[in-house]
Amino acid sequence: MTAIAGTGAAVAGQNRSPAPDAHGRYLPDMVEILPGSLEVHRARSHAGTRTLLAFAGAANNAGAGPLIIRGSRPSRAYATMSATQIIKRADGKVERVPNVGTLRYRSGGGHSHWHLVGFMRYELRTTGGASLGRRDQKAGYCLGDRYMADRDRPGEPGSPAFTGHCGLNRPGLLSVKEGISVGYGDGYGANLGGQFIDITGLRSGRYTLVLGVNPNHRLVDLYSGNDASSLLFQLVTGRHAHATILKWCTNTERCNRR
Repeated sequence: MTAIAGTGAAVAGQNRSPAPDAHGRYLPDMVEILPGSLEVHRARSHAGTRTLLAFAGAANNAGAGPLIIRGSRPSRAYATMSATQIIKRADGKVERVPNVGTLRYRSGGGHSHWHLVGFMRYELRTTGGASLGRRDQKAGYCLGDRYMADRDRPGEPGSPAFTGHCGLNRPGLLSVKEGISVGYGDGYGANLGGQFIDITGLRSGRYTLVLGVNPNHRLVDLYSGNDASSLLFQLVTGRHAHATILKWCTNTERCNRR
């Protein structure tokens, strides 16, 4: 993982018993974490040379319960799995929320495992908030406890719980389980496939990059107000193209410099 900002630690010694919500559920709270830097690359393709804005992406679970996703399909004749969210309850039972997303197996490019499609989304906008029609092309996300984000948070396990690789090299699986524990995060470096937006043809100027987790709000999440954050940056095009972050704006899709 590279250059991910905002993964602060809580004060040690907190009460490790999480509080359920009004319905007796221990819900996850997914928080979008902004990158610490931006990179501009040029890449060759069948369409010619493209200019790419690359960046890290990450999401932390700051809730009272783990995010648990179980994908399943009736047979190998189905190309995708349907995702069910499993929520732990205070009475010891679990609540299952079906059809919260889709998992698809992607081979090659250093992946070759089952991805949860659309877990995070990235978009480029003007400083006034208008969409430029420039979005990421990422295939999906293999969720896991990739780093500790919040030490000694109530409900945090003593060690990472989701350490698998989402059915690595097993396209024939009928089910797979993945997730993010309380106090942990899942991050993707700028060097990973799909962690970029094509900015070919954009002029030099100021732009807003919006990053969001659970963008379709299909996952049951404790609080949606921290699902999206943004940053304002200066883009310089030409031979020595580069991007400089001017401002980080957490918990909002608008990031104008005042």
